Amino acid sequence: MINILIVFIYMFIHTPDCSNFKTGKFYTDTPTLGRTIIERNDSIQIEKNIEVGYHYVLQIEWEDDCTYKLTLIDNKSTNPKFSPPTPSFVITTRITQVNENSYSTEASLNGGAFNYGGVIYRFID
Repeated sequence: MINILIVFIYMFIHTPDCSNFKTGKFYTDTPTLGRTIIERNDSIQIEKNIEVGYHYVLQIEWEDDCTYKLTLIDNKSTNPKFSPPTPSFVITTRITQVNENSYSTEASLNGGAFNYGGVIYRFID
């Protein structure tokens, strides 16, 4: 019982400050896809990856300070491999750790268990 209380207190005290990442220009690098550029304002997120030919326009909705949902608005991809997997394509992303110019995420597709992790970096002017 005490262990559960300690974990709860730790999680409460160490909630990351995600406010610096709600808008701006970001990128992520993965071995399979290369670099993806992300531009985000208060309601729209655009993701482009020239190397593999995908370009998504997504609605972003913040559920709380560190969790957001992305809903596909438009698929401008030139590569047919990047068609949305379902018509109701929704990715829920939870920011789990924040650094000065990056954050770590866990994401799920259409409400499934959190099954994808990554790091998103802010472009520095």
